[in-house]
Amino acid sequence: MSENILIIRMADKGDVLSIGLPAVRFFQQEFPAASISMLTYGDSAQFFRLGTPDVHVMSLEQNTWPENIISAMEVFLGLAEQIIGEGFTKIVNLDTAFMPCFLARFLKDAGQPVEGNLLSLSVDELISGLQQESLAPELVTNPESYINSTWFGFSQWYSRWWETDNLPDRGYCEFYLSRCCGYSSITLDMSLPFKKIETRTPYVALHLDATASSVIDTNALIALLDKNGVPYKVIRDDESVDDGLSIIGNAAFLVTTPSAFQWFAVATETPTLLISGQFDPRLTMPDFATNVNEHVDAAVLVNDIVGLLENVK
Repeated sequence: MSENILIIRMADKGDVLSIGLPAVRFFQQEFPAASISMLTYGDSAQFFRLGTPDVHVMSLEQNTWPENIISAMEVFLGLAEQIIGEGFTKIVNLDTAFMPCFLARFLKDAGQPVEGNLLSLSVDELISGLQQESLAPELVTNPESYINSTWFGFSQWYSRWWETDNLPDRGYCEFYLSRCCGYSSITLDMSLPFKKIETRTPYVALHLDATASSVIDTNALIALLDKNGVPYKVIRDDESVDDGLSIIGNAAFLVTTPSAFQWFAVATETPTLLISGQFDPRLTMPDFATNVNEHVDAAVLVNDIVGLLENVK
């Protein structure tokens, strides 16, 4: 009987792109005759429709993951019923969030072939603790307390690995998949097709999230880009997957605060200049980065951008 494999990764878009997509491709190589399904969340389903169209995508739709834990459990129990009906021979939970770990634990307790990250509590213990209001908060909020992993190397996940000398070339995603999950031979293939745009003038893809103003004067940055005649296209936080890939893929490079769009750049082979803020660039290994915990002078950054554009030309 051929393998029927389900892979679970339901975090934000950048996380699913950088970890979920390479993992699916790894399993396709390891089990070439297997039927592979991917359980993900919201718009992240598009990564697999574009990059692995032969993979069956199961997706919890946007805005259907309730914040209330009891309501969320009901939603995920519905997913469990659907999953059990598919008759999977292997279920791999790559996620670290509480509810996917709850789902994996429920499936494991129901006799399903689950590996990866599970809830440390049984479902009965969880429900009893909630009903009696005796559940320790860390058993819901702290992954080190609520995760029980079948992967021998997963304990590394709790370390400050980015401060060690032996850094992985691709940052967190390589660390997680290769070292924590044990997929040491994995290739971090995030490549995705995107809509090509004919343009004579190289432009910069620019993403500044709500926290950017604490790192750089965003108004001054935009004004200086305009003053220096630097072509740019702004990427919104709610940009669709297709539009985000197209804007970034056709750009000379991406300038961004820490965001999912760093991985869109990797997927389209576009260089990234990261405005670090408090984020340590060693976590994602961008092509260029500002200094950590340093306020960025807008004029200096624009000079750097102009220089990079000149190299592209």
